[in-house]
Amino acid sequence: MPSSKAFESKQAVVNELKELFSNAETIVLADYRGLTVEQDTEMRKALRENGVSYHIYKNRLAKIAAKEAGLEGLCDLLQGPTAFAISNEDAVAPARLLKQYNEKFKLPVLKGGANAGVVLSVDKIKELANIPDMTTLRTKLAYSLVSPITKLAMTLKAVSEKQGEAAPETASAPEA
Repeated sequence: MPSSKAFESKQAVVNELKELFSNAETIVLADYRGLTVEQDTEMRKALRENGVSYHIYKNRLAKIAAKEAGLEGLCDLLQGPTAFAISNEDAVAPARLLKQYNEKFKLPVLKGGANAGVVLSVDKIKELANIPDMTTLRTKLAYSLVSPITKLAMTLKAVSEKQGEAAPETASAPEA
């Protein structure tokens, strides 16, 4: 039987994880084994710069927290060493960045995750990773809204210039 101090410490970790899971927009689980210190440092820096927290917890404690947060499906993914990339704001960033580093280093190996409280397979995480970031999406939206107006303005200008060229000069010289 663990001491009360050890139990309290583990309970604090479970509560912290439950809070992270409950507030997360997206959680991506990955097996980080095989990354060098340099690779891991580069990846963690990129995650941090994009507002993604990156943690490693004991699977047993993570399973308890996942159940308490209503994400029982994550328990099946918690086999072997597991890292958690969690974002509270950007739903795409954890998946996009871990997939990017998976392609670059062939590691970490994606296990799956959750988005908006729904557990996702590895394939669904990869689909999520292919969605462009918010800045790109906003730019595309703005372009699609402005493009028809711009084309209309250019057409009207061309029509008015063409009519100006075709119109005969009927103005007479000013009288002195």
